[in-house]
Amino acid sequence: MGSYILAIALIMLSQTVYEADRGRYGEDIGPLCALFEFKVGSDIVSFSICAPELDKTPSWSHPASTDPPLSVSQAVIASRSQLARAFPRIKKWDLLDVKLETLFGGDKWFYIISWRPSSFRSSGEGDNIQVGVLMNGQSVDLTVKPKVASNGEPK
Repeated sequence: MGSYILAIALIMLSQTVYEADRGRYGEDIGPLCALFEFKVGSDIVSFSICAPELDKTPSWSHPASTDPPLSVSQAVIASRSQLARAFPRIKKWDLLDVKLETLFGGDKWFYIISWRPSSFRSSGEGDNIQVGVLMNGQSVDLTVKPKVASNGEPK
């Protein structure tokens, strides 16, 4: 009986997260997703990683005793390629951070690689840019939305 109630509670929580994401962002990104959003100059940049994407990637069940399926250097290279596609005018980047994360626990891990345009070093313009990289070596596409003025025109 206790596990039945727990299962119902998890389904309700999942639906609540789903509805909150739909309401907040105006689009359906799914019930089990992590959304990463940050400011770059005057643009809003985001990406999401969802459970169905992660289910197709290699598992990493024993992080205390085995290396991840994708090496750090491979993840950094994949993330740098994503930056080049999303920001072709920015040529120099500073690598800031490499993190391993899971989506709500479990054995499906992904990298979050943080970068900053070298030109931001002294200007302090915008946030660090994060790129998600899955354990199959695929970087997650970045979405760049130009900031919009109150009249609806891009700033």
